[in-house]
Parts: sequence; structure tokens; C-alpha cells
Amino acid sequence: MAQLKDRLIKFIEHKDMSKRQFLLSCGFSEGYLSSMSKGISYDAIDKIKSKYPELSMPWLVLGEGEMLRESDMLRIHKPPYPESINENVFVPLYDIEAAANLTMIMENEKENVIDYISIPNMPSVDGAVEVRGDSMYPIIKSGDIVVFKWVSSPEYITYGEMYLISYMWDYDKHVTVKYVKRSQQPGYITLVSYNTHHEPIDIPVDCIQSIALVKVSIRYNTIS
Repeated sequence: MAQLKDRLIKFIEHKDMSKRQFLLSCGFSEGYLSSMSKGISYDAIDKIKSKYPELSMPWLVLGEGEMLRESDMLRIHKPPYPESINENVFVPLYDIEAAANLTMIMENEKENVIDYISIPNMPSVDGAVEVRGDSMYPIIKSGDIVVFKWVSSPEYITYGEMYLISYMWDYDKHVTVKYVKRSQQPGYITLVSYNTHHEPIDIPVDCIQSIALVKVSIRYNTIS
């Protein structure tokens, strides 16, 4: 996030403004810039985007492209991505271990954000987390990132699809990625792993604390 802070300072200097003027114009406290090395909320990014539409969000958040949007620069070539940024372009990546469970993320969507993800043609999604465990290996392995869309109620489950689920079982909290299928038992669902070493498990629908449809998965094949 220190790099994002440096880019923001560069833009402030480009505007020939003081840091104080910039912060107050966005509704931030005077000390907010100093705290930015610890992270920046999606709400803060949205305020900056609203106040300074000429500032390129891919450049600010990801360091990609030029500082100013195409409409504010003389460029010959049109970039291969749409210049208009909507609320779904930058997806918050949450620290699931810090949040403890999905419910904490859903109820406090501006907390435990460690980064933002941008993918061309991103579907409508709400967030992303890093997967732990091998139950869906090899299609999803530990360390992969899944991008999800909240499901407001279990009644809206599309059976056979992959879901990120937070549930309570035998007084223990679980967060897992599974295929969700219909159960033979009324009031239950069946959680199915892709890894055949993991047996399917039936859980009561009432045990579900939070559930989200997995729409995108991201894998790093190298560490550098």
C-alpha cells in the first residue's frame, strides 16, 4: 500500500495542491495520508474517484497505465479496457484469517481488506478470499483466490454450483469451498469436494452462517 500512497502524492503534486487541501476536498482527516501505509478502504477509493474523475483508478490502485484517464490526455491508441470504472471493477481481497469467518466480512465489508483485485470483464461480485485446504484440488488448490457473490438466503442456492460457505458444526466454525448438492435428508444440503479423498458431508441448512457463490478463481503459478 506504500506504493499506492506514493502514487497518490504524485497526483496531488500534479494538481498543484497541498496534501491538506486534497484530503479535506475528499472528506478525509488531515492525518489520513500517513495512515494509508496500513491500508485503504474501498470507500476511500470511491471518494477519490468521485472527487477527481480524471484520475485513473487502475493507475492509482494497481500501478497500471497512465495517471490520467484517456479523456484528460492526448493519446493515439485507445486502451483495451473500458475507461469508465464501476463499483465492480476493483474487488476487495479480504483477510479471512483476520476476519475469522465470512459473516464478519459480510457485516463489516470495509474491514480486513488487504488489497484490491481487477480483472477484465469481471462479473458482478462482492469480494475475494484466499483458499486454505485441498478439498477442491486440483481445480482449486490452497493459496488460490476465489471471487464471490453473496447469496442472501440458502433458498437461492443453485444446486451443483461451487460455493464459499461458513457454517457451525458440532460447536466448531468452518469456512470451506464446496459444490453444494441436494441432500436426501429434508432440511439438509450436501457439501461435495472435488478431491475424492474427501467424503461428501450433509449439514443442516440451519448451520449455515454465510454463503456465497464462487464466480472466479485465480491461481499464481510462480511466486515471482
